[in-house]
Amino acid sequence: MAAFELVERWARDWRIGERDGLDTPGHPGGVSVVLRLDGKIVGRGTDVSGSADTLRIAAGSALAEAAARVPVEHDALMEQSRRSIAERITISLELAGPMIPFSPAEYADAAKDIAPGIDGVACRFGGGVAAMFPMQMLISGMDGARGLSAAVAKAAGEPAKGLVKPADLARDDHAVFYRFKTVHLAQLAPRGTPTFLDRGGRVIAPGEVTTAELRRWADGLAGNLARRMYPGPEKYGIQGTYDPLTGEYQAPFASPEEQVAAWLALSSYADIAKDQALAAAAGDAMAGVQAALLTAEPGEAPPWHDAAVAPAAWAFEQMRVKTGSPAALSDEMSLKARTATADVVSDDGQFAAAIPPGERPFALYMLVLASEAMPPDGADARALEKDLSAGLDRLYRDTPPGGLVGQMPWMGYAEVVRSREGPIAAAVALRDMRDLVWKNQLQADALPYSERDLAGGIVFTASRSPNPSWQAARPLAFIAMMLGDPRLTEPREMMPELTRLTVSLRFLRQLTAGPAECHMYADPGRAMWGVRASLWDQSMPVDATAVTLMAVCDTLRSLDALRHRETVPVK
Repeated sequence: MAAFELVERWARDWRIGERDGLDTPGHPGGVSVVLRLDGKIVGRGTDVSGSADTLRIAAGSALAEAAARVPVEHDALMEQSRRSIAERITISLELAGPMIPFSPAEYADAAKDIAPGIDGVACRFGGGVAAMFPMQMLISGMDGARGLSAAVAKAAGEPAKGLVKPADLARDDHAVFYRFKTVHLAQLAPRGTPTFLDRGGRVIAPGEVTTAELRRWADGLAGNLARRMYPGPEKYGIQGTYDPLTGEYQAPFASPEEQVAAWLALSSYADIAKDQALAAAAGDAMAGVQAALLTAEPGEAPPWHDAAVAPAAWAFEQMRVKTGSPAALSDEMSLKARTATADVVSDDGQFAAAIPPGERPFALYMLVLASEAMPPDGADARALEKDLSAGLDRLYRDTPPGGLVGQMPWMGYAEVVRSREGPIAAAVALRDMRDLVWKNQLQADALPYSERDLAGGIVFTASRSPNPSWQAARPLAFIAMMLGDPRLTEPREMMPELTRLTVSLRFLRQLTAGPAECHMYADPGRAMWGVRASLWDQSMPVDATAVTLMAVCDTLRSLDALRHRETVPVK
């Protein structure tokens, strides 16, 4: 903390002061200082010399870069302006622990041995030494391999050296490689008290996943999706994957599949929302997505030409007609959408050639959406229900053991709709799917303390470096629904299943950006409550937030069902 206070004093003064503390006793082996102005990085400085001046060198480099990048008029008020800007600066400080030698033969070995966002890497090459700190790699999207390659290139002063195998560098150039951990402190707001961070954020405790927190989380996720709507006059709907580090979207509009996923998530949220203003914002976003899927703007392929999405476009058109709104599609477009819907799957369960195997569960659930928008006793609705049943039977036949996890949540949702009136035909397969997920759930007591934030993640490999991602939300969304369905979860199973689900919801909450994570983002307000692709990939895909919202909403519905059955005590 003393080191942070010293760096903050220098940053507010906009200069490195006289020597005043952190002399040789106890000085860190390496330092990284990052200065941000209004969320954007303006200065960086690192030093791994291990000298008594390490902190001063790193902070001085960061301040020098900030001074060059911050726009200040060179006039009589320059110093006053600079001090005013300094008040808006936030500081991130990493102090390195001992440098531990390791001997990767290939860069791929470093990718396995280095925990992203936790371990830093360094290289000593001749008389030069350079390091990549954990946060440097985290915000650059680097794994251990790329981080070590960058450190080699910097230490050698030759970019080409970063392409040479580490084993060859150690033999021919006597290069030495190190890994190290850091203590990370950062301000979440200018002049704020520094917070100790883990992997750039705050570790969510298991006890935080309560009913009240689930509701707050659902509100936040829905709000994040609503904020993603395209702001211009064009009907683009939800924007694409968001990069919180730059504050930019990768595309002005998401794919049709992502748009529908967002609509379904917001629809699920609208059913359980307590706050009327938030429910209204979700409704507005849903209407915007519907409009987007019924409009082909310049640069967009008409959604009703996509065989997997056409049923949703047709369903949205039917919803408009039901409410008395004028049709959005021309007769020709409506016919194309209806024809594509009818062609998703044939009577014998054969899918349209235009629908890749990976999109078939989603396409089937779109048939559900279309059939529910029609009069229940109509011939079209009966035909779609028949097609849905044939397609599900085909998918179950074609899905190898263990492959059902990848078909969630759409295949599970569709199965529940098909079995609405009685026993669930695929109950055994769905329960086996759930058991498989739990067998691959990361347990806190099996993880190093520094990686406790991974607890509850789902992995299907035996890798030394587990890499759970937001994809865990897919099976968890349906497992959350299973919890409240007595056909899939018997009374004696409720408490064990709720406990396992809560552990994995904790992981999804860990992926959700909060104030601590937002300290490194360009626009914290826009990024807040977005779900990251993984703990070391800060990008926020639409699906990640949408499917996580489904999981949270279905958990709340299941908890409500359990409460009414008075079987499981709920916090």
